[in-house]
Amino acid sequence: HPLLENMTLFWHNHFAVSNARVRSSTMMREHIALLRRHALGNYAELLQDIARDGATLRGVDCPANRKTAPNPNFAQALLERYTLGPGNFQARDVSETARAFTGWFVSRDEVRFLSREQDTGSKQVLGQNGDFRDQDVLRIVLDQPAVARLLVRKLDRWLISETQVPDDSLLEPL
Repeated sequence: HPLLENMTLFWHNHFAVSNARVRSSTMMREHIALLRRHALGNYAELLQDIARDGATLRGVDCPANRKTAPNPNFAQALLERYTLGPGNFQARDVSETARAFTGWFVSRDEVRFLSREQDTGSKQVLGQNGDFRDQDVLRIVLDQPAVARLLVRKLDRWLISETQVPDDSLLEPL
């Protein structure tokens, strides 16, 4: 299945998780299986699983996210590398997104959720206010047009040409 394997490699490059940081062959094997399972599927579903993937959380140095000290590392990667791209969000969006993802921990190579560590207060993410949890923030982020532009540009570079930058009018319908 060459297309499946090519797209699995594309997503591995996109999320850029390395065993040098994860240090668990089991977690990396599960991460690659997750990418392969979603390689040709829906990006929203892939992103939901990535947000709860132990290898990803360790890979971005976010093994613990407590309400008393929200870890911004996954939030920064989510907004900058995985979805919106640089310049399409503010520092406050990162900190509020980090708050929405509190309660998630990687312990003994497993992802766990501790409800007592979740920040249940009101948050403001990308101009929207509410008592947002992780899944709410993913929905808000994925509704932004910048996500499609970022992904289409990366897919064009991966599948079509590494050197020629396509005109915006060519990519817009995609």
